[in-house]
Amino acid sequence: MRAINQARIPKEKLYKFLSGFRAKQQARVIKGIYDNPGMLTHNICGEFICNNLPDVAQKSRSKLLRMGIELICKRQSGANTYMKSHEWYLCEVPQ
Repeated sequence: MRAINQARIPKEKLYKFLSGFRAKQQARVIKGIYDNPGMLTHNICGEFICNNLPDVAQKSRSKLLRMGIELICKRQSGANTYMKSHEWYLCEVPQ
């Protein structure tokens, strides 16, 4: 897997971009991942009231790519095989 290249976008610019999202759940989850890189799936779902994080990532993908960023999930290192949790990052798209 490629190295995580976390997004270095000014918070104000990202928040302004996300204010145009009609789905407020997507914006809330993306803001949360931006503020807390490497957060685990179950923590995001609980803290940001999201019951299907992969669906949010898929639906917001085309909008985020316009800004040159994307949501990336990485399998948790040393994860319990029953848990299968992932770490989530907001990353810059390689040019």
